[in-house]
Amino acid sequence: MGEPFYIRATWFIEQIRSERHPNARSLVEHFDISDATAHRDIDALIKQYSAPITFDGEEKGYRFLDCGDKSPNKKYTLPLPNRWVSSQEIFLLALAKEIMGDDLTREILSGLFEKMKPSNALDYSQEMALERVSYKGMGFYRQREGVFQKVLEALTRLEWIEICHHQIATPPQACWVNILPLHLVNYINKWYLIAEKEGRLRTYSLSRITEIRKGKNQGTPAFSTEEIKEKLEEVFGIFVTDEEHPLEEITLRCLPQRTPFFESWVFHPKQEQKRDREGRLEIRFLSTVNRELIGEIVRFADQLEVLGPPTLQRELSAFLDRAARLQGSLP
Repeated sequence: MGEPFYIRATWFIEQIRSERHPNARSLVEHFDISDATAHRDIDALIKQYSAPITFDGEEKGYRFLDCGDKSPNKKYTLPLPNRWVSSQEIFLLALAKEIMGDDLTREILSGLFEKMKPSNALDYSQEMALERVSYKGMGFYRQREGVFQKVLEALTRLEWIEICHHQIATPPQACWVNILPLHLVNYINKWYLIAEKEGRLRTYSLSRITEIRKGKNQGTPAFSTEEIKEKLEEVFGIFVTDEEHPLEEITLRCLPQRTPFFESWVFHPKQEQKRDREGRLEIRFLSTVNRELIGEIVRFADQLEVLGPPTLQRELSAFLDRAARLQGSLP
């Protein structure tokens, strides 16, 4: 009895990976099968299993499609090794596909699922993700189609790009910026890009990027992944690259009756908290004084007291005054 198809297919792909350029005759000689069976195997690899291989006339054998592609937009295709996966892992992948905000990214993940078929567990997991789990995203920024995918490609290749970024101003201002993407952050239903610009780290909201084009190469990154992650972990919010405002210790105190709630509320994973003699909870963490921090505190303005720093107390008071005037409660 001859070897099963998957053994022959695995051997054939390994020969291609070793750049030995196998062909139907290679299968015939190695496995002692008929010429017709060898051609059916290769045809199945390409049509049924989407193997990225093509016949090379010069080598008189097969190679990966990637091998002759020298273009800057080259996409690498990698074979997945045979592995057992749990239904929970497949379900979470199906769930990730459904909650992705970018249509092109969702389409790519759908293509991955198609390549993984046939599988009853796969079909069941996709059905469960569609019918029994919902994602309700509110208060998020819309981003233009294709922006996420282009940023992700530049990030994985570590390539400089130019982005047309709309700054928050009155009226809104747009400018082209040459950057090196270094890190993507999903923060409160919004995607942010941490990138290098002129030797400094900057943060850009993907929703404010309208166009992307090839950038001018300005060298290798000046910042490591560890440095960026440390900033993300140490400081409150998304304004981790703010160099205009100093880091300060934020101290908040809640009403006694709200202590049980705020003991479970996390402003920052590394925050410190303790109860005073009256049962009020004090919360401390590091942050710059910025609009995001003020907005977060305003959500609990009738439950939280700002004990410091003075800069935050002044900014918060000014914000509340402007809000009151806008709503017509002050002359």
